[in-house]
Amino acid sequence: MPHLVKVWEEYAPKGLTILALSDEASGTVEKHMEEHGMTYPIGTGAKGSRAFGVKGIPAAFLIDHTGTIVWQGHPGNAGWEDMLDGALEKAALMADQWTIPSPPAVLKKAAALAQKGEMGKAWKESENLLKRFVEDPLKLAEVRTFQENFGVRVKAQNDYIATFGGDGCYQEAANYVGDRIKVYKGSPAADEWTAMLKTWSKDAEIKSLMKLDKKRLDAMEKAFAGDADKAKKSLRALMKKAKGTRIEAAMEKAYDLVSGL
Repeated sequence: MPHLVKVWEEYAPKGLTILALSDEASGTVEKHMEEHGMTYPIGTGAKGSRAFGVKGIPAAFLIDHTGTIVWQGHPGNAGWEDMLDGALEKAALMADQWTIPSPPAVLKKAAALAQKGEMGKAWKESENLLKRFVEDPLKLAEVRTFQENFGVRVKAQNDYIATFGGDGCYQEAANYVGDRIKVYKGSPAADEWTAMLKTWSKDAEIKSLMKLDKKRLDAMEKAFAGDADKAKKSLRALMKKAKGTRIEAAMEKAYDLVSGL
């Protein structure tokens, strides 16, 4: 679609990925791509519509950085393009790597560490700078601005972690928090997340939900590895155990997803 080519050219540099899937033969698709100057990736597969639950074509899905479908419909309809800037900004905020355009000289090392995804080391460097330039108001202000923006990124992580708890998906949350601790090790955020995991490990309800969630994740892994029938059987049993708990809806959602594979 020519319209998607324009969107791709504008937003690909900002991080957007477009993947088109067709149930036609690869030769037909390749010819169409050449004729219309379609430069974004296109795959072919006769079972694609079944896997994604598509009942009409063309159909499009806008998937955010967490893998959540935030919009779906006909790609020619309005709405989804207006969501791109916000979705890409949020994805950048959540990324391990933090690129700071034209950082002040005093923050050169901290910015380099942040860009490599070594967020904890970047924080430690900023703390050292506060001590080193205690009598330099300008440099102190620049370092404090860095720490304030660092805090904004941490808040985005915390907001996302909270969504798991609301759904009762504590094993998935623990996996994610464990990864965040590695990236932010050495910062107050990592200490707070470590304490959070310790608190969860002592909470009877959370421990119970975590066991159920681990089995949900195991079933999903089996499904994506090609054993959807075995995964559905596991999830049916898990839905009964999850009845009336916070993870009930997530378990049903997992079953519905696997049923479409």
